[in-house]
Amino acid sequence: MVAISSGAAVDDLDGQVPLRLLVLGPVSLLDAQGKQIALPAQRRTIIGALAANSGRSLHRDELCFGLWNDYSPTHRNRLKSQVAQLRAVLPSELSIEFVDDGYRLSWSAEVIDSIRFRRHLSTPAAADAEQHALLANALRLWQGAPFQGVELTLVDEAMHTLTRLREQAVLDVADVEWRLGMSVHSIPALQQLHDHDHSRGDVAGH
Repeated sequence: MVAISSGAAVDDLDGQVPLRLLVLGPVSLLDAQGKQIALPAQRRTIIGALAANSGRSLHRDELCFGLWNDYSPTHRNRLKSQVAQLRAVLPSELSIEFVDDGYRLSWSAEVIDSIRFRRHLSTPAAADAEQHALLANALRLWQGAPFQGVELTLVDEAMHTLTRLREQAVLDVADVEWRLGMSVHSIPALQQLHDHDHSRGDVAGH
């Protein structure tokens, strides 16, 4: 059975290292014991924006304008202070680097749920049962709409991409369950997709 709609755990179910940053739902930072680290709204927004743009540096002015609609020296200093306080509570697997006059999120292990979700989807499967397990692990990571609590256009592209990937994963897991002769546990999630987007004929057809 695939728990698609909610209930992602701090640890993935395939023996990987514990997650430290969650963005597939409310943005949350977790400590070494898996407990949520309290973050003021601006620091939560910064870590969410950096995660959404993982692999590239976000210029200071982009972040300042997104947070305060201004990129004056005063707000650059405010951003520097917020980043310093965020760095002070980051788990050891995560770091914020200053690169090309901006900030970039780096990690030493696969501790961000969106990165792990993409890895599950991209891992080749030799058989339907293996593909089902990969899809199940991917979908269990979701706890709601991605990047909740981050009101920045800097996360829009990642939000759209991840949402579409999840929609396709729901369709794929339903197909695999059908081929394996399993009860199609993904039917409620399929109905949610159909209700959300009536133009999706592939959803309505299941």
